[in-house]
Amino acid sequence: MNAALLLAWLAASAAATVAGPEALGYQRAAVEAGQWWRLVTGGFVHTNAAHWALDLGALVLLLALARRGTRSALLMTLPLLATTTMLGEHLLLRHAWAVGLSGALHGLALLLAADRRQPPVVRLVGVLAVAKVLAELVSGPAAATAALIGAPVLVSQHALGLAAGLLFAAAGAAFGLGRRPGRYAPQASA
Repeated sequence: MNAALLLAWLAASAAATVAGPEALGYQRAAVEAGQWWRLVTGGFVHTNAAHWALDLGALVLLLALARRGTRSALLMTLPLLATTTMLGEHLLLRHAWAVGLSGALHGLALLLAADRRQPPVVRLVGVLAVAKVLAELVSGPAAATAALIGAPVLVSQHALGLAAGLLFAAAGAAFGLGRRPGRYAPQASA
């Protein structure tokens, strides 16, 4: 099932990228004119093949690090994170357009790090994602990345993704998700 879900996301993202930012990417004016679906599709559109490959490579890496039992749930959470990030873009920021999955991927890294069932290396990845975004906010994004993807890197999308991941982790904690089995269960009496 994990492979099928991953292949579905790869195909959908590739198709959205081929359709292009003009057709499916987040565009503030288009959303304000009623094309709300761009909040959903914007994260899956990329500026070029290199942008697509960077985001999908990061997704595959995060899935490889995650516990096998949580990979499908992560793939199903990804569109919610991407939509939440684009909604945050629309409500909080003033960019005219945004595309890509990197914001949601930063959120996914943080969400994974908050899951106590994941291996310790995954927590380190979450800490590194936060440190990367803080460094980008202070010193700006890498110019090489902007050149590679053919567009400015919207660091604010990365920060919004972290915020969305934190929000999802808090919601999961409130509902008892991500706990180790038996850890919080009442002890049997003799």
